[in-house]
Amino acid sequence: MTQGILRALLAGSSAALLISAPALWAQDQAQNVPLTFGVSQSFQTLNNANFDDPPGGNTTTSITSLSFGSSTVTPTDSLRFTAGVGIAIRRDPDGNINTSVNSPNVALRYARTTSASAVTAYVSYALDQLEQLRSPLDFLDDNGQIVLPSNPADLTSTGLKQDVRAGGSLELGRDALFGLTITASAEQISYTDTTDPSLLDMDTASVGIEGRFSYSPQGDVTLGISAEHQLTLESPQDIQRNTQDLTLGTSYDVSPVLTLSGFVQYEIVDETDLAQTRNPRAQVAAEYTLPNGSLSFRLGDQDTSLSYQQNLPTGAISATLTHGLDDSGNGALDQIGINYSQAINDVSGLNMALFYSSGTGSTTSPDVTSSGLTISYNHQITKDWGMNLGANFRLRDPSSNTANTASSAGVFLTVSRNVNFLR
Repeated sequence: MTQGILRALLAGSSAALLISAPALWAQDQAQNVPLTFGVSQSFQTLNNANFDDPPGGNTTTSITSLSFGSSTVTPTDSLRFTAGVGIAIRRDPDGNINTSVNSPNVALRYARTTSASAVTAYVSYALDQLEQLRSPLDFLDDNGQIVLPSNPADLTSTGLKQDVRAGGSLELGRDALFGLTITASAEQISYTDTTDPSLLDMDTASVGIEGRFSYSPQGDVTLGISAEHQLTLESPQDIQRNTQDLTLGTSYDVSPVLTLSGFVQYEIVDETDLAQTRNPRAQVAAEYTLPNGSLSFRLGDQDTSLSYQQNLPTGAISATLTHGLDDSGNGALDQIGINYSQAINDVSGLNMALFYSSGTGSTTSPDVTSSGLTISYNHQITKDWGMNLGANFRLRDPSSNTANTASSAGVFLTVSRNVNFLR
């Protein structure tokens, strides 16, 4: 079912893109089409990359990336194409060298916007080469005993992850009292030659429709319904997960600098061999515009966040504080992030990023506190050439009494060039 939806969306999105492309090229024939070619070379040396105890040695990585982009833009339409690929060479602490193709990808996106309506369509494809530890069962001898290989490189295996996406949206009545937005998307993720049992092929398709009523120049009310179908291909039985949401939301501009918003949602989830779950949810939010900055707050049943951003005379600073669920959905995760940028002159600047994360209460992973600091210097060497040089430090502190605090430090250098010209 989901594969059929994906094929339909791929066909629909591709048709919309193919139909719109000639018209755009015709409208833009008297103009020049910008083309962008990019190349970058990155080097990184990281000590104890896996937070081993006792500490491991240095891991050195070299990544060469190539990118291409083209866009055709008119006052109402845009058609953008991007593509990229990288070659990664990695030397681990034991001296083993691995080479991999790094994330080849292509994407095509179309958008048309007028005062009354808007439409978008997109298709994308990405391929990632993975590396993971092999299962101990791969090393069973004739007597059923696990015999590990003498070469550490044989403990890992590589695989491929393929990600295909398609989707689009249609918005009507953008300048009217009543408005309507329809969205649809599909994604197909597949793995080949992997040994990690948690990496499963997955198809996901979703559709949603939302109505809007502007009851005043300052306020809107929205009512939306959405459905998602997810199919996980697992042996011996595939897992199907169906989700339906009904959401009522509102937004109101209290003043030119303060906006309040919120929503209530009712979710129904049906999953293979599991009892149906019903999840009511709610969230309120506020956004306040400061002189040269902003302050926002969000409070929900699953997460809470506070964000601050301030533009400085020659830089900017931002901070975010969040509290919510971790990836497993079973434990709490608290995070703090601070970013600071400072221009030195017209062609160079400094950046600093500091983070702190603390996870507690998960049934699938131990409590872990981690923190890190990254400092970098960027310099525009010429009009086309740029450089980024920096260092980072990370600290990981498991709560388990049997695990020690581990740290990792590294340096990196990236030199890149973007060439822009007109067709």
